[in-house]
Amino acid sequence: MYFEVYADMLLLLNLCFNTYLLIIVNVMLHHTASVKRILIGAAGGAAISVVSALVIGMGMLGSGIGFGLAVAIMCLYTFRVRGFSQWWKVLEKMAAATLLLGGSLLMLRRLLPFVFQMSGMIGVLVPGAVGCMFISERIRRSREKEKDCYVIVVKDKERVRIRALMDTGNLLREPISQKPVAVVDEPTLMLLFEGKLPEGYRIIPYQSVGKRKGVLKGYYLKQLVVEWDGIFGNYSGVYVATGEEFCGKAGGYQVILSPDILERKGEEKDDVFENVFAGGNWGESMVSEEKG
Repeated sequence: MYFEVYADMLLLLNLCFNTYLLIIVNVMLHHTASVKRILIGAAGGAAISVVSALVIGMGMLGSGIGFGLAVAIMCLYTFRVRGFSQWWKVLEKMAAATLLLGGSLLMLRRLLPFVFQMSGMIGVLVPGAVGCMFISERIRRSREKEKDCYVIVVKDKERVRIRALMDTGNLLREPISQKPVAVVDEPTLMLLFEGKLPEGYRIIPYQSVGKRKGVLKGYYLKQLVVEWDGIFGNYSGVYVATGEEFCGKAGGYQVILSPDILERKGEEKDDVFENVFAGGNWGESMVSEEKG
């Protein structure tokens, strides 16, 4: 059988759908990847798929090998996977995203058949974008109920997991920069700053339910590493303030995070994030947990 393949069109198709899939997986993983990593990962996966198709062929073998390699490498790079267990979890999310996107396209084909009748690549890419937005929004709403997570710090070359709560009620912001504020207990604050607080601090005004107004001392934290279900996100530009009263009423959590923190991606090269994974594999090393 003879196939006429346009490499540029095949590359564009793979690039767009890889981007759709990575966006969906990123929502599943609480936005642990930056936009830059998503685009680079999608482009790399598209290049691998096209090369595999041209070298091996467009049949089942070539498509299967190309897709498998593309997915594996995209997941490794985009989500900064450390260890096989994390990689496998991301691959599971990618498989789920693929099924969800494929199912949404079938549903759209039944409900809005005219969309698929648009000329050229638009008839494929537009439904894919619509499906991506619909799935991402549904996942985002369901994720609002998943509030338990951990803040990860390194102490004496040991990775410490601190029990944290992602609380939609935490609307605290530093008044000048409008950066989100995480509320922590005093031992956690000292742990985050390695036992020595910065000289400067910001006044964070607050008003709790049924209580008069007050202020907290907010300290700027360059990077904050958060873990959900074994997947890690690196976030930057966060203020932390001591609030024993808030943590005490939150069921023993040591950190109360704001969902706005998820909007602040960490830098691509960051010593804090890399130090979390230095000194061994997460799958093998023991991780201690601070008790509230």
